[in-house]
Amino acid sequence: MKYKKWVCFAGLFVIAVIVGKSLIRKMKGKS
Repeated sequence: MKYKKWVCFAGLFVIAVIVGKSLIRKMKGKS
């Protein structure tokens, strides 16, 4: 069970990083 939980956390972390990078690019482009 712990293994599945860690895999889920890793997936969420990767998604957060990708979304964060895209948001930073948009903010840099606007300014």
